[in-house]
Amino acid sequence: MTRDLAFCDFLLERIADGDVEVQAAFGRHVHWGYWADPTTADGSSGDFADAAEAMSRRVCELAGVRDGTAVMDVGCGLGGTLASLNERFARLRLVGANIDRRQLACAQALVVPQHGNTIHLVQGDGSALPFAGATVDTIVAIQTIHHFRRRSFFADARRLLKRGGRMVVSDFVSPPSLRSLGRVGSRVFGPIVAAGIADADAGWTVDDYREHAAERGLRLDTYEDVTFHTMQTYPVLRRLVRDKSRWPTRAVAAATEWVTGAGIVCYALLGFEAV
Repeated sequence: MTRDLAFCDFLLERIADGDVEVQAAFGRHVHWGYWADPTTADGSSGDFADAAEAMSRRVCELAGVRDGTAVMDVGCGLGGTLASLNERFARLRLVGANIDRRQLACAQALVVPQHGNTIHLVQGDGSALPFAGATVDTIVAIQTIHHFRRRSFFADARRLLKRGGRMVVSDFVSPPSLRSLGRVGSRVFGPIVAAGIADADAGWTVDDYREHAAERGLRLDTYEDVTFHTMQTYPVLRRLVRDKSRWPTRAVAAATEWVTGAGIVCYALLGFEAV
């Protein structure tokens, strides 16, 4: 399946061109920031990079990552979450999967094994990864699940996870009361963002996640709406893409900010146990 990677294309092009601001903001993590106290955000690329690291750490905390386990980052981007885990834990078997060879090359350069950890990077579709079943303790997918068919992703994730293993994803989720509006919004903005935030599974609520995950052997046990803690991402995006990107990338940023600010979707962290 073809994935639209317009935003990643923009970031990689700007970094390759020596754009110091984009490198500072997105040279490690390619996802939104998390500010425990959003009033401390100062709009700088460095502050955003710290917040993006905080998002990775929050996801990994919910996932219960511990020394000596096998952890897979599906849609690992430039390798920031793998690097963070590699720096903070020991004897991890780290696996990063991504469909884009360019991003994997960046991850390869960024992540140098430490503390007895091992790193394995593989090109692959997040819904059909080339690994044996029941070999992974933890899966994280930070702001990437919208690129996959969620039902297929759940099935493959459950196949890979050991019983009792955990998975945590972040996603743009429709509030239950606005599910229909969320679906309409995804259809309207879908052509604009070219599948960047919308796919055939768009408009999911937390109840959809609970139901479809359960059908595939995953029990939803954690749901956090962290929209309030992520909104300071958008001023940074506006500043960085306003004059430096093509129209589709500006549209992705503007559409996402609008639907999130309007409450049509929220930014949520969802944790699952393999049963």
